[in-house]
Amino acid sequence: MSTRRLPEGWGWRLWLVAPLAAVAMQAMAAEAPAAAERWRIERERIQRERAQVEADARAAEAQCGQQFAVAGCVKQVRAERRSKLQLLDRQRGLIDDEQRKQRAADRLAHIREKQEQQASDAAKPVVEVKTRKARQPAESAETTRPLIDAESKAAAVEASEAKAAARAAAAQRRAQAAEAHRREVEQRNRERESKPSKAAKPLPVPPAASLPSS
Repeated sequence: MSTRRLPEGWGWRLWLVAPLAAVAMQAMAAEAPAAAERWRIERERIQRERAQVEADARAAEAQCGQQFAVAGCVKQVRAERRSKLQLLDRQRGLIDDEQRKQRAADRLAHIREKQEQQASDAAKPVVEVKTRKARQPAESAETTRPLIDAESKAAAVEASEAKAAARAAAAQRRAQAAEAHRREVEQRNRERESKPSKAAKPLPVPPAASLPSS
C-alpha cells in the first residue's frame, strides 16, 4: 500500500494546529448540548403560544357573534391571529436556521478532524522512514563487516592450501625426474657391460640426493 507524503515543512504545522483544533472542537461539543436545550425550550414556548393564539381567536370569534358587525369583527380577529402566528413562525424559522448551521458546523468539524488525523497518520511513516534510513548505514556496516572478515579468512586459507598443493606437486615432479634419471643411468651402464670390447668404466649411479632438481 502506497503512502502519501506531506509537503516539506507541513509536519511541524500539523503539530501546532492539531491542539488548537482539538480545543475548538471541544468548545463546540460543550456548547452543543446547551444550544440543543435552549432550542427545545424555545420550541415548547412557541408551541404553547400558538395554542394560546388559536384559543384566543376562537373565543374572540365567539364574541363577534354578539356584535352588530359580525363579519368585520371576525375578519379583524382572524387578521390578528394570522399576524401573531406569522411572528411565531418567524421565531421558529430562526431556530431552524440555527440548528442547520450547527449541524453544518458539526459536519465540517468532523471532516476537519478526520483530515487532520489522516494527515497526522501520514506524517508518522515519513518520520519512521527517515529514522530507518538513518539507522540503515550503521546496521549495514555491522552486518557486512563479519561477512567481509569471513570471506577474507576463507580466501587466505584457500591461497595457503593452493601454495601447499603447488609445493607438493613440485616435489613429486622432482622425485619422478630423479627416479627417471637414475634408471636411465643404470640402463646405460648395463649396455656398456654387455659389449665385448673394452669399455669405459661404468658411470657411477648418482645417489638420490645428488640428482638434479627441476
